[in-house]
Parts: sequence; C-alpha cells; structure tokens
Amino acid sequence: MKIAFILSYMNDKEAKKWKDTYLRSITDKITEDINFPTYVLFIALLKKHFKAYDCERQGVYKLNTIKRGNRPVEELVTEFSLYVAEAGLTSDTNAEQVMLIEKFRLALNPSLAKRIIFGENIPKTLEGWYEKAIQYDTNYREGMALIGKPLKGGYTSKKNGKKSAEKDPNILDIDLMTQGKRTYLMKNGLCFKCEKKGHMAPDCPDPNDKEDKKKKKKKDDKKKEKTKKEEKTWDTKVLHALIQGLTAKQKKDLMTLQVTQEASSSKCHKERDSDNESKKSEEDF
Repeated sequence: MKIAFILSYMNDKEAKKWKDTYLRSITDKITEDINFPTYVLFIALLKKHFKAYDCERQGVYKLNTIKRGNRPVEELVTEFSLYVAEAGLTSDTNAEQVMLIEKFRLALNPSLAKRIIFGENIPKTLEGWYEKAIQYDTNYREGMALIGKPLKGGYTSKKNGKKSAEKDPNILDIDLMTQGKRTYLMKNGLCFKCEKKGHMAPDCPDPNDKEDKKKKKKKDDKKKEKTKKEEKTWDTKVLHALIQGLTAKQKKDLMTLQVTQEASSSKCHKERDSDNESKKSEEDF
C-alpha cells in the first residue's frame, strides 16, 4: 500500500513520533487490526500536520538577515530569489521593486554595492541589480586570477576579508618595475636589485638592500647574544681552575701583568684627580 510505504520512511525525530501516534489512532484496540483510510485522506492529514506555519513571515525575516559573505554573487542571487518567493513578494509595482532592491543592496558587501551605486547607469529593477552585481563580481574575480591572486568569493569587505599572508623575504618583488626595465635587465644579465653584472638578485651583495640590512642586524644580534652567554660562563670556579693549570712561569707573568695594569690604572686616577683639582682651583680663583 502507498500509505504503508510512506510511513516506512518516517523513522526519525518528529516524523517518527507522528507516525507512532497515527498508527495507534487507526489500530483497533480489540482486534489490533490497522484500518488505513483512503490515500487522499491520508495525504490531506499528513499535509495538515506538517504544514509550515507563518511561511511568509519567515521568508521576510530571511530577506532582512541574508548576507553575501565571501561566496560568489550568483549564490546570493539564487538564495535571495528563493526567499522572495517564500515571503510571497513580487516585483510587479515600483514600490515593491524599490523595497526588494534595498534589501538586496544591504545583502551585498559594501564595496560591491558602492561600485553599482556610483556606476554610470544605476539599475532601476531588481533583475538589473542581479545582473550588475554578478558582472562586477565575475570581472573582479577574473582580474584577480590573472594577476595570480584568485579569490574564493570575489568582492569582499575589509572586515570580512582574510588577513593577507606574510611576504616571503626570499622572493623578490619586481611588480614595481616597468616591463621595459625588466626586459632590459634580463637581456643584459643585470641584477634586479643593484643593476650590476656578475650575480643574481637573491645573491646581491648590495649593502643598501633593506633585506640584507635586516639579515646582517639579525646575525649581529645573535653574535652579541652568544658573546654574553660565553661571558657568563667565566665564573669564579672556572677561573680558579684555569689559574691552577698554569705553569710557574705563566703564573709569574700573570702577576707581573696584573701589577702593571694596577699601576697604570692608579696613575690614570691620580692624573685625573690632579686635573680636577687644578680646574677647581682656577674656578675658585
């Protein structure tokens, strides 16, 4: 039977609950026989219980909250059209056209909506807005693909757009060069950075290059950090062990050097103190 076939697929959530309740209602309590109604009555009862309530209101709500996001405009147009039909709206009158155009404009990303509004010919119908939005979005995505930056969704706002990936420092940016200059450098075998022969751009020794300066500074910082670590390792125990390993002559030379340095330091201090006293006397005088 058709009814039994339909009921066999109602095995989940609300559909299963309704099926169990319905079967109990048509089952004879004494004989436990199932008395199915006619197919027409069954379908009418099924539609009554599973009717979508307030469909128009839900459609209007969806039209007010729909957003394009990062997806292609074609997908937005398809979904927007379905919600218009669900809400029971039409674009027969001028007032309805204006209302639907405004809702569609708000669903677009701001950058794309501005492009249409500030264009030469502003569409006056909803279908015209559909066509313009799809045209601009398609052109934008194709253009970005040509320069090596394909997008999943086309026109995106700054808020919705993803953060651009960090630039690889090993990749040379030659986009700012003119085509003629690039051709000239390549033809003459010149470096793209310093425009000299004998090497390629990645191996350019030009000290004025910003990337080279960054690398040199990073290398110097590592060297300083290594030196500090080595200085910290010279503690008292290490020095004592080194001194103990010296020969008698080396110890004598070390002591002589120490006395000489102390005498020199003392002499410098005396000369400096003498100069300070002389200056003070001159000032007092």
